[in-house]
Amino acid sequence: RTQSQLYLKMSWLFQIAILQETHLTETEQLKLRRGWVGQVFSSSFNSHSRGVAILIHKKLHFRFEDMIKDTGGHYILILGQLFGERVLIGSVYAPNSFEPTFFSELTANISSFSVNHMIIGGDFNCALDPSIDLIPPKYTTASRQAAKLIKFCEDFGLLDAWRIINPIVRDFTFYSHPHRMSSRIDFVFECAIGICTLSDHKSVYAVISPPYINPASRHWRLQSSLLSNPKFLEFLEKEWMIFMENNKQSDTDPSLLWETAKAYIRGSIIPYSAAGKKSLMEKQLELERLVKDLENKFINTPSRVLRKELDAARSALNKILTRKAETSLLFARQRLYEYGNKPGRLLARLARGRNEASMISSLKDDKVGLTHESKQINTITREFYQKLYSSETILKTIDSFSLISGYKINYDQSEVMPLGGDISTSSLSSCPFKWSRTGLTYLGIRLSPDLSELWKLNLAPLIKSIKELISLK
Repeated sequence: RTQSQLYLKMSWLFQIAILQETHLTETEQLKLRRGWVGQVFSSSFNSHSRGVAILIHKKLHFRFEDMIKDTGGHYILILGQLFGERVLIGSVYAPNSFEPTFFSELTANISSFSVNHMIIGGDFNCALDPSIDLIPPKYTTASRQAAKLIKFCEDFGLLDAWRIINPIVRDFTFYSHPHRMSSRIDFVFECAIGICTLSDHKSVYAVISPPYINPASRHWRLQSSLLSNPKFLEFLEKEWMIFMENNKQSDTDPSLLWETAKAYIRGSIIPYSAAGKKSLMEKQLELERLVKDLENKFINTPSRVLRKELDAARSALNKILTRKAETSLLFARQRLYEYGNKPGRLLARLARGRNEASMISSLKDDKVGLTHESKQINTITREFYQKLYSSETILKTIDSFSLISGYKINYDQSEVMPLGGDISTSSLSSCPFKWSRTGLTYLGIRLSPDLSELWKLNLAPLIKSIKELISLK
């Protein structure tokens, strides 16, 4: 379980994770809500068997609506809005032995949702086509569980996407050591087969393209782990000396030199760090290809020599993946150490016990209707507040107040001070107030658009007058 949690720290792998055989209790399921995970939906049995879960990335706009889960830890179904469409996502761990009522109950629960889009994934413990999904073939006809699964897919129009793309390829997701048999029993209906690293099952993944793409902005941050690398420190010292030799002059402003040095050093660190990541990724991809080739060879011609080579390659790959996950855990622990006992967003989320998405997934206005694109949402929000705080809206609000209260505002004797930037010429001409860009006086207090000037405008003169009074005495 610890290795699985390390594996899940690698947020670059996926945005939706469908897990089976979690072997976690209801309380322990909270361990999955960390790092990149924003929403966790789970069904547990006990700490030794079964258990399924669905993890949603905190940056993925998934709006949860409804859920059905099996008390025995066999499946969980969640319904929600994803990219503007109602989607049903399911994680299934079918029984090891045939149970006639399992798929009937699952079919009835799915039918209770009115939805057109479904993504069902899991460990179904059966091979759809024994002639191609088993090595060596244990039987020639589909088992009773496989027949039920085929009927289940036909009822909902679900497709074995990997088999459609690879109609004659023989690849497998599970190897049974006691039976010395490889099988493809893990499916994502709506996929590519990964490699076997931490678990005894291979990962099955699918890429679903949204109707639009919102590029995410990133901010650079120094990886503190680089400071423990002697080669990096030597490189940093060399770059610093080069910069100082070429830029340090007797008449150079120290603050300007320091700011320029930071920009130069950052520009040097970025390609150094990128080269290290690229080298590590190339090594990881090479090991993944090696593991894939050895798995295929072992499936076709099992032997002890191939088994040892496969274990060694998996161990090397596991070290790289664990190293990446431990780096992510280090940053998570650092954030917890710095902010865990201080009032703020992190403490509030820990106190709530959940990490809800803070983004607006959709907005509706009179022009474009309902939209899910971030750019359109930002435009609608900006136009709404521009209209809300426009001079016309403010005047209508004041007139309504005067009509109800009986008090009339004297526009000629009223002053307005703009905040948060310049005011357009049209706003100045359409508003009857007296505009004061430098500030105004209210109840004896001098106000300024710049908050840093409040001390100079109010407290500094007051202290000066107090000192003068004291000196006179």
